[in-house]
Order: sequence, then C-alpha cells, then structure tokens
Amino acid sequence: MRKNFILFSIFLLVVLQAKAQWSYGSYTNSMTGQTESYAIVRSLNKVNFSFPYDGGSTFTLEVFDKQIQLIASKGQFLYDGSLLLKFDDSKLMVRPYFLPSDGSANEVIIIGVHRIIKEMRNHTILRIEAPFYQEGRKIIEFNISNYKY
Repeated sequence: MRKNFILFSIFLLVVLQAKAQWSYGSYTNSMTGQTESYAIVRSLNKVNFSFPYDGGSTFTLEVFDKQIQLIASKGQFLYDGSLLLKFDDSKLMVRPYFLPSDGSANEVIIIGVHRIIKEMRNHTILRIEAPFYQEGRKIIEFNISNYKY
C-alpha cells in the first residue's frame, strides 16, 4: 500500500510539473494611463552554472503587450546578438535581443513579440538557446501550452 502511494505521488508530481502554469495579470502604466497585460511562466528545467552562480538557475518568461523578457534567477546573459528559439519540432527561429538599459545582466528583452506570440498560441514547448557569461550557450525549456493572450 505504501509503495503504491509513493508511486502515485511521483506520478502526480510529474504530471503537475509538465502542465504549463501561466500566471496572468495587468497593471496601469503610470505614464500613459493605459492598462497593460502580462503572462508569466517558469522554465521546466534548471541550468547549472559554475561558482558563484552554482546550485541551478531557473528562468521566467514574461510576455507583455509589447515585449518579452527572459529572466534568470542566477547567472549573467552575454550579449552576442541573437537567441535561438524552437517551438515544438518546428524550424529554428533566430531572434535579436538586447540587455536592459539599467545594466542588469540576468535578463534579456527579446525583439519580435508579435511573431513569437503567434507561435506560442499554436505550440506546446518552447526552447530558447541563450549565451551566458563564461558558460557558453544553454537551452532553457518552457511548457507554453494553454497560453491565452
């Protein structure tokens, strides 16, 4: 009986982790007075970096009306001009990006929002290959199923 309970618990944990957990919200831009919407999902995998960022970095994909941000819990993105995106088993998509103007290196802003959002509505898995300082390029995976915007 205990063994069955443990197996069921493991199965349930795997199923829950595989389901996309989008968080949705909105806020009012204090400069324009316009309401802007956003959707946030966490990565399925962790990426391991060397000291001082060891211990596994998780990632967040934040989709806004006019921009998409990729944020690392630890580590530093390296600017080399482009990210590789792959939706399910489709062809690779090369997207330019930039680092925020505040100098933070743990996030990037992806250019080409409308095409990416269109693809997100029709796919389940998004893989992003990004360059990291002294770590090379790493792949981050997101379950994007049930994306609603």
